[in-house]
Formats: sequence, C-alpha cells, structure tokens
Amino acid sequence: MTPCGAASATPAPFPPDGLGDLVTDLAFEITCPRNLVPQRPGRRYKRETKRPGGRYKTRKPGRPGRLIPLTVVKFWLMPVPP
Repeated sequence: MTPCGAASATPAPFPPDGLGDLVTDLAFEITCPRNLVPQRPGRRYKRETKRPGGRYKTRKPGRPGRLIPLTVVKFWLMPVPP
C-alpha cells in the first residue's frame, strides 16, 4: 500500500512545543498600543443641539410630494444616415 500524497513528510507534534510563547506573543501584538485603534476625539457640540443646515431637502407643508430631481437628462437628436 502506497502512502497518501497529502500526508506530511515530516510529521510535527501537536500541539507545538512553543505554543506558550506563541500565545504570549499574540497577546502582546493584540494589546500593543501601536496596533490599537486610536480614541475618537470628543464632541465639539452638545448631543441635544442639532447642527444648522441639512444635507437633503425635506418636504415642507404646502409643497408637492415630489422634489425637483438633481439629475438633468438632455437628449440630442442624431442625424439619420442617408
């Protein structure tokens, strides 16, 4: 019977001998300050206060339901080939 090609040529013991060192190295890399996401700065305004202005137009009472579209489509007539 021939050995399977997927088998390892040099079987390694499991778990590896240096597993404890790998765990401490991993814990250091996870908690190292250079790898952490920096803290966001605090708010410059109170949470209750809304900023002036808005990004999108809203429908006011008395206005129609549809707002004017921002995209303008223009069609040009193409000449008919002779």
